[in-house]
Amino acid sequence: MPPLSEALTGLMGGLGLSAASGLNTYVSLITLGLAHRSGWITLAAPYDWLGNEYLLIAITLLGLIDLIGDKIPAVDHALHTVGMFLAPIASAILFASQTSSVIQIHPVILLAAGCLVGSTVHLSRSAIRPAVNVATAGTGTTVVSAIEDLIALLLSILAVVLPILAGIIAIVLLITMSWLFFRVLGYAKVRLRQRWLRQTGDTAIHVDEPRRDQVSDIPQPADLDGQKFPPELHD
Repeated sequence: MPPLSEALTGLMGGLGLSAASGLNTYVSLITLGLAHRSGWITLAAPYDWLGNEYLLIAITLLGLIDLIGDKIPAVDHALHTVGMFLAPIASAILFASQTSSVIQIHPVILLAAGCLVGSTVHLSRSAIRPAVNVATAGTGTTVVSAIEDLIALLLSILAVVLPILAGIIAIVLLITMSWLFFRVLGYAKVRLRQRWLRQTGDTAIHVDEPRRDQVSDIPQPADLDGQKFPPELHD
């Protein structure tokens, strides 16, 4: 059994890479693949294929498309939809690549753990982005996307060189993204309820209002001049 320090290092490095993958799948895959090819780390089989040069070229091309498209408000939503399938898979592979050789747990559990981390970050990111687009009229998309890419790159590099620090940052990121997700979800529920109340309120007012052809039947002040009222109504 590997020492506890190796297991902890692998676990925290896996957390860092899978969380980074939730923000930008391509950056984390490229970083790990290049680190393996440069000899900085050694990926155990069957994950050593992540350093394949042809695979890295393909991922780089896809990453460039994602890097540009994610800065465009209309396109980023489509890319996030695709990412909902890619991010969990990539996160599972990245997490397992760092932990399978140092943690004696069934590979399926390791894959599921990585999938959960990446899915949480990506789902939160996808839910927060529309709120940013609406709040900034689309102008904040480029800034937020660039920040996400930068965090993903730094977190991926740290996962390779300083895995313990990367794991700590990943945990903070998970907590923060989850909190923002539920904040946005709560705000959306309030907005939907307000819209529903406005619609039902407008309908009620519309039903109770007299029709135009009924207005003439209502006595007007001028029509009441000269009419005699009972004495008790004079006061």
